[in-house]
Amino acid sequence: MPRHVSTRELPSPAKLATQLERSDVGIGPLAAPRSNRTRRRRRALNATEVLQRWRQRARSGHCGATTAENYDRFTCGHSDRPSDSAFGWPTAPTSGSFGWRGGGLVGWDDAAAWCSVQCSLCPRCRYISVSLQLRDCSWYSVPCDRPQVRPSGFLSGWPLDVTTHARALRPITARWETNASRVARDRLLLSAAADTAAAVDAAEPPEWVQPRAEMSVGVVFFGKVGGRRRSATDLTFASARASADPEGGGELLRLAHASFEAHVVAPNPRVRLSVFAHSWNPPLGAAIDALHARHAPGRLVWSAHEDAEAVAPPLASSVHSALESLRRCLAAKRRHERAVLGRRYDLVALLRHDLVFRAPLVWARLPRAQLWLPRSCCSLTAPREGAASVADTATLRVLARAKRRCGGGPGSGVVLDHCRVSRLQWQLDALPHPEAEHNYYVGDWLLVAPSATADTFGAIAPRLAAYTAALDELSIRVRWMHFYLAAHIHDALRATAGLRSIPLPDLTLARWAPDSPPLRCGFNRSFETQLPPPPPLMYTGMRNLCSAPMRGLAHCDCPPAPPAAPRPWDLRGRRARAG
Repeated sequence: MPRHVSTRELPSPAKLATQLERSDVGIGPLAAPRSNRTRRRRRALNATEVLQRWRQRARSGHCGATTAENYDRFTCGHSDRPSDSAFGWPTAPTSGSFGWRGGGLVGWDDAAAWCSVQCSLCPRCRYISVSLQLRDCSWYSVPCDRPQVRPSGFLSGWPLDVTTHARALRPITARWETNASRVARDRLLLSAAADTAAAVDAAEPPEWVQPRAEMSVGVVFFGKVGGRRRSATDLTFASARASADPEGGGELLRLAHASFEAHVVAPNPRVRLSVFAHSWNPPLGAAIDALHARHAPGRLVWSAHEDAEAVAPPLASSVHSALESLRRCLAAKRRHERAVLGRRYDLVALLRHDLVFRAPLVWARLPRAQLWLPRSCCSLTAPREGAASVADTATLRVLARAKRRCGGGPGSGVVLDHCRVSRLQWQLDALPHPEAEHNYYVGDWLLVAPSATADTFGAIAPRLAAYTAALDELSIRVRWMHFYLAAHIHDALRATAGLRSIPLPDLTLARWAPDSPPLRCGFNRSFETQLPPPPPLMYTGMRNLCSAPMRGLAHCDCPPAPPAAPRPWDLRGRRARAG
């Protein structure tokens, strides 16, 4: 029953009208306008108050398990655009994980603000779950009515409106590194270039593949063959054309091919290999073809060995020549798939002619992924002056401790860590953008991908100027193939989340192999827990290329190695001098 209301509690109609006219909160169209005095009384909320309100409204628990495979910082919201369905891109997931900003989130305020900012960059994100204990920020396209309480330690709620509270949150967000401009990099997206001459099956999305013990693999050998003293980059086109064996290149090819047979062919007896070879060394063409046809006559499907100086339009640089060689070889592979096989290869490996394997590559042991690159860690060095993406204090402490525990001798105390662009751009004063520092260097010796994904790498050479502009946007001034491949993976394919490592501990080039025997000692200490955490701008897929147990290993001095066996070209030089 309704409560009885005394008539003395109700104001008279005249008094009620007066109260409504003077009220700060009007009702309906007849409401009195707010006065300037009332506006001046309003005070903007500060960061503490904004985040305190979020914690009060958040609920304990999370809305379901998520995985980083369901999120890529570049493609979040990619399938929301009508044009994506026309190119066959996969359906957008409804949840995922933004990961965690390593070392920079020190409390719930920091975590909630960072997670809300990430959510604002993802058009599908409508709800977030944050855990300080598990260092996770998960996103969902719809909220959940009953959050799950296991595992504990999560808070879930609507994300903060970072646009409305931008000024209040500025003291917090100012501490975080920001991403670089994406104007030039967005132009690399293959679906946007599908109507150009560089289009190569851009409609096919990068697929996730689990390699098997029995499958067909296309092996693409490309590029210029260097010598024992000059690399392929330093060897001029004229030298490659004129010399029948430039600086012992034939010996290097035999050494590399022997390792390929021992560590790639032999460990995979049920894998059907097809070889496609292209080089800019016409005098070495017969030797290259003979090596591939020696053990299996039908394995070499196609080969071409051309004069680089006869190419029109002219090749502008060594990077251009390598990418053009790769394009021609991939085009031949695709023609063979269409005309002869009638299907695609299960996997395609792109590699240099002079690559030496020192451990078995078993295809079935590769994890499920979209792309595979060799596991690669670089030696940790003192941060360059002005490099803001490295935790200087922790890095210097680890280096000093490793040097002390390894005896302090020459070559001791080498600690493995993620590779950095600034370390490879040391000869220039310009530092790369913090976003590029740990993300835009990948190895260019070996790359494995599904056939359709591998074909897209042929689009780099025709669009070389666009890729160069994208690297300039990141302040990468060195024109190496490492950086062009990284730009293609991150910006043209948008396959960063599907990047995984090939567990090969020791790859090298033939010209270095006699002088660098495989390491059998030295990596006996680990500083992984003492290293600074991966920087917040480092992509999740790139972290897979140097992960535990390799990251943080310290290389102490090895005992003196026995004298190396004489190399064939050394013996040949001695005989010539003796004669």
